[in-house]
Amino acid sequence: MVYITKSFQGTLNFGAKREIFENAKELRKNQTEAERVLWELLRSRRCGGLKFRR
Repeated sequence: MVYITKSFQGTLNFGAKREIFENAKELRKNQTEAERVLWELLRSRRCGGLKFRR
């Protein structure tokens, strides 16, 4: 098993596998047009003042 390094501990769940977060990062880079539109609408508390995280 490969676990996250110390440099990631501030932003990732402790003990999580690095592959999970690398895959998530890749998915965020390669969003579909629908995903881009959705996140554009959700960011900066534009949706009812609620905060969303990917």
